[in-house]
Amino acid sequence: MYQTVGHEGISYIAKATELPLHIQYIKGKPLHLDIDYEMKVGDEVEDLYSLLKSVKAKENIEGVSCGAIWSEYQKNRLEHVCERLDLEPICYLWGSDQSQLLSEMLGTPDFDIILVKVACIGLNLSDLGQNLKVLEPKLRLNHQKFGINLCGEGGEYETFVTRCKMSNFYKHDIVIVKSRKLSIGINGQANDSSLAPVGYLKMDELKLE
Repeated sequence: MYQTVGHEGISYIAKATELPLHIQYIKGKPLHLDIDYEMKVGDEVEDLYSLLKSVKAKENIEGVSCGAIWSEYQKNRLEHVCERLDLEPICYLWGSDQSQLLSEMLGTPDFDIILVKVACIGLNLSDLGQNLKVLEPKLRLNHQKFGINLCGEGGEYETFVTRCKMSNFYKHDIVIVKSRKLSIGINGQANDSSLAPVGYLKMDELKLE
């Protein structure tokens, strides 16, 4: 249900947007794995319910935004939680044409988006930290050759937004001062596969400009 790569930058997104940040540790596990969710004690979705219930009591919120494009698994869980809390789920990208969406995001000077995780054929550790605008031709070629999802919706890659001037959303840019490229292994063994290496960018030091 949740993406953890890049979490060390979340507090900087809060500072860049000058919005309040509410954090809760995930204690549950993915117990109910069907596409349609049913409430189950101890499931990780109940941590989201608990957090949003707390936020609703503290902040004047009416809805929750979700960046899902095709993932019914995540969308259904958010909708389930929102219905229980009388909140509106805002899935503004749902069903978008992903080729067009990628072009829109990368065709504006308002965004800088970097790659923080790779997990598919055609991408490798050298791509980590690269701007998606630079990688767009490679993504489109890999989509044609191997059928990877252009927007990474299947987990092919994960991103982090360092600059977002659209509607002055980020009041500051986020700068990565120090980072490391780490390989993710299976059962504790490093994954050095040149075909489809899996790795992520650990952002050790960030600052605002």
